[in-house]
Amino acid sequence: MLQACSKAISKTWGLNPTSTRWLFQQVILPAVTYGAFTWQHIYTTSKQARTALDRLQRNAALMITRGLRSTPTANLEIMAGIRPIKHVLEHAAIAAAIRLIINNRWIENYHINRRGYYDSHAHSTNLLLAQLPITSCKYRDTCPSFTVIDRKFRSIILDRELTITLISNIPTNTWQVYTDGSRRNDLAGAGFCIFHNNTEIYSAYANLGSFPTVFQCELYAINQAAAWIEANVNRSETVLFFTDSQATIQALNSTNSSSVMIRETIDLLNSIGHSVFASIYCVPGHMDVAGNERADELARQGSGTRPIGPEPFLPFTTANSKTEITRYLHNKHVSEYSQKDISEKGKIPISNVLNSYPKKLTQAKGQQLKQLTWLFSGHSPLNYFQYKTVGSRTQICQQCSEEPETSLHFLGECVAFATIRLRTTGHIIMNWKQITDTNINSILEYIAATNRLNHSVIFQPTT
Repeated sequence: MLQACSKAISKTWGLNPTSTRWLFQQVILPAVTYGAFTWQHIYTTSKQARTALDRLQRNAALMITRGLRSTPTANLEIMAGIRPIKHVLEHAAIAAAIRLIINNRWIENYHINRRGYYDSHAHSTNLLLAQLPITSCKYRDTCPSFTVIDRKFRSIILDRELTITLISNIPTNTWQVYTDGSRRNDLAGAGFCIFHNNTEIYSAYANLGSFPTVFQCELYAINQAAAWIEANVNRSETVLFFTDSQATIQALNSTNSSSVMIRETIDLLNSIGHSVFASIYCVPGHMDVAGNERADELARQGSGTRPIGPEPFLPFTTANSKTEITRYLHNKHVSEYSQKDISEKGKIPISNVLNSYPKKLTQAKGQQLKQLTWLFSGHSPLNYFQYKTVGSRTQICQQCSEEPETSLHFLGECVAFATIRLRTTGHIIMNWKQITDTNINSILEYIAATNRLNHSVIFQPTT
């Protein structure tokens, strides 16, 4: 499949890097990683399998970046915006194991073969799960899918103006409940307030730790407010809930779901719906609705304080797991790359690119990504690399005739391009840290303005 894709890609024409990366990640890798949780461990035990997978990964990275074939695979992968194949297999294995664990279908019957090794796919995958406490935690916001048909409450999303009109005409004897969730500085919080007869009857906020999403905070606020209503409001009263989260209302109004928190909140709302007339409305934010502003203030108080006690306070979501898996594999990638035996001339700039995760180069066009790969990896048509590998006449920069023409010299030090560098990047001289921190478009503008890497200039016929 990869070779079929290569027919549409050349050094100077063809599919752009974004399309090529998509084909590799969404078409080829799913076929390669099928059932990876049963065999991903052979990457480290079988040289034949490792060689085949590494070759696939390298060819894909070359197709995406159009870099020189002498460029190390580790550098090509980072410039191409793809993870090492080993980490791709581990990600697929962890995700499959979590899915099976949630559905109680993960079998851990270990047995030992004649050579004294564990002969079980669960053993190797469990070693990966042990590195990620969050993914193996039993306290999860995922359950087998359930269906809700009968509801004892209404979920309504009106036009902004209609909602404001509704709120301004609510009878004073109607119970009004305003809820909100907040997340800032990696801390989550929720708050709600309850009004009756133009008086704030009750309010509360909670700090929910560092793991919950904003959606979970909004849902938690409604859940706690409904619990208060169930305990304190008499029968045949009218209770109106207001939240500024349309996603929460749509989730509570959906027919099918697989969230533990959604199921518990629906059950609680149905419970109070047997005794009171309950409705949930979406209130527009930042419209000077007093109750909504009060709930927003309470939610900020919750997210502004450090929680006391062991986490998690709310069940882990699938999003939490994905975030932790991505963070774990990225940190592992950074650690392994730092230990690779690669020339520092390419390792230093590409390490800066890798550490600025998520990747900055995913939107670069074909010729642009090729030039960036040349310069950041050090394997380029510049004089220094050509002198070291091909044995060209000189390694000295032809523009200034002073220093060897390395990538750093060309991008950040050559005095002949100082004016262009100042105009495009705002610096006269730059080191690698400044170069990789500079906006990529400015670097590309500088490269184009110098005309040093123009294809027709580099590959002109020689006599």
